[in-house]
Amino acid sequence: MLLKDVLKNINYEVVKGNIDVEINDICYNSKNVKENDAFIALVGHNMDGHKYINDAINNGAKVIFVEKDVQLDNDITVIKLNDTRRSLALLSSNLFDNPSKKLKMIGITGTKGKTTTTWMIKRILEEDNKLVGVIGTMGVFINDKHYDLVNTTPESYDIHKYLKEMVDNNIEYAVMEVSSQALKLGRVDGITFDYGVFTNLTHDHIGDGEHASMEEYIECKSLLFKQSIHGIFNIDDSNYNKMINGCTCDINTFGYDKKAKEFREFYENRDDGMTENKYTNVFKGKNLLMIHAESIQTFTLDANFNGVDVAPNLKRMASEGLYFSNFYSQEIGIVNM
Repeated sequence: MLLKDVLKNINYEVVKGNIDVEINDICYNSKNVKENDAFIALVGHNMDGHKYINDAINNGAKVIFVEKDVQLDNDITVIKLNDTRRSLALLSSNLFDNPSKKLKMIGITGTKGKTTTTWMIKRILEEDNKLVGVIGTMGVFINDKHYDLVNTTPESYDIHKYLKEMVDNNIEYAVMEVSSQALKLGRVDGITFDYGVFTNLTHDHIGDGEHASMEEYIECKSLLFKQSIHGIFNIDDSNYNKMINGCTCDINTFGYDKKAKEFREFYENRDDGMTENKYTNVFKGKNLLMIHAESIQTFTLDANFNGVDVAPNLKRMASEGLYFSNFYSQEIGIVNM
């Protein structure tokens, strides 16, 4: 792809060289660079990619993205960006032809419940014959392929690479666990989520290398709802009001609180026996009740979401014995969850 096309809609400065050159790929690890690739120097908590620019050039890089001033005598194109890590998300989206725009994107954030919610949504949609890809704690799942991940939400380049593979495999929905670190570091920048889901917040992930305070943790989590169209929130969580503060999406809620009208009215008006009490008994407890109420709202509140009615599918799953312990074992080979 031409470098100028990869740079579309990004603020940059051409330090040397020109942007009418072809690049094969973008690498953030100098060891992975091949001939005619671009290397991007990321700055992290314990590393600085600018130290590995010469290694990248020796491996064949023809374009270098930087955020610091560098002096290079080689016949190399150097592009300066305000923030290489955040820019990588936009560069990668362009490189892979903006795959997130070709999928229904569902992002789930919260301290607990992300993985459970992700896999329940996946199964619910598959019961309606939809093709669903997953990115999260258990890895990446695209049809019968599975890729391991180091982080719950991978680096932005890898996200878009996997989303592109989903598009190429006719996947319709991408369900993604979105961690606070991913939001803090801009790994999902440039992605518009059709649905953003908030499960809960507890005092985890506070400390060196993660979040300086609970306030920062909440602020990072809430960023998802500044890039979502529809927001679905656990109204029972004590941080609910902070999570919706400044959000740009519409607000839908679930929980025991009387304000969670959509959830209660949905069950009160059903005529198939899928009542709140039966639902609680099937899935054993308040936390799981909230998680699955959120799934129900996700696919019934908006008629544009292909009209998936999840209650019959949940009943069928329960009748087949798909409680949480063996739900995971059947889906992804994990026992005794």
